[in-house]
Amino acid sequence: MIIAIKMKLTLNIKTFIFVLFCIAFANNIFAQGISKYGQITSTSGDFVNQNGITGSIPKLNKHGQLVVNIGDSYLGGIVAYILQSGDPGYIAGQQHGLIAAPTDQSLGLQWYNGSYIATGATATALGSGNANTNTIVNIQGEGDYAAKLCYDLVLGGYSDWYLPSMDELTKLYINRVAIGGFTWTYWSSSEYIFTSYAWSLFFYDGTQQHRQKNLTTNVRAIRSF
Repeated sequence: MIIAIKMKLTLNIKTFIFVLFCIAFANNIFAQGISKYGQITSTSGDFVNQNGITGSIPKLNKHGQLVVNIGDSYLGGIVAYILQSGDPGYIAGQQHGLIAAPTDQSLGLQWYNGSYIATGATATALGSGNANTNTIVNIQGEGDYAAKLCYDLVLGGYSDWYLPSMDELTKLYINRVAIGGFTWTYWSSSEYIFTSYAWSLFFYDGTQQHRQKNLTTNVRAIRSF
């Protein structure tokens, strides 16, 4: 009986030491601001993202899945939107959405590549920005213009950035305070019905505008997660 008690006591001590080790290891990981899922910069219950905006630390749910919030630094940028039921690409029980680059890629760049040609990239819906960007680049080719700038962007370890569609850009406007770093008018990848125009959004008041493609306008790239 004494031997059994000693063995039980030894096992309990080993379990206790193992638990302490796990806690210490986890604290060390979070103290370094490291997460395999994203970028955590604090352990106090909130954090400051890359634009100085305070948000919550991403957490794991009961299934071990990461739960992120709009404004979190994550996967190369800042969470700009989380898909809701009814959105294209929404999957119940999973988090997917849009990541915005932390800063503008340009403070003034034209939409076209020197010629007013129809690209066919007229989609405005959520989830259409990537296809729009690919279409614009395929039609307009090499050059210095908004879609190509996003298409070529390598940032935060990712190279799948694109120029947002009009509805995607609207999500950025709605969550502009949590994301941070926005100024005036931004290009979308959505071409207007007239060849010489494309859609843009005025971030001062949310006005949607069709602007001539030759006008220099701000550019903010996004990617999907």
